[in-house]
Amino acid sequence: MRVVVFEILFAELLHERITQLPHDPAPDVGIDEHPVGCGVA
Repeated sequence: MRVVVFEILFAELLHERITQLPHDPAPDVGIDEHPVGCGVA
């Protein structure tokens, strides 16, 4: 149950960052760092 909720939240965060990417190149760094931090956690 906990894993499912985490996956949904992670998918939403990732989707938001990808959606913002075309509008502002800055979030590109966030997208790069996000998966790394998630993997370490």
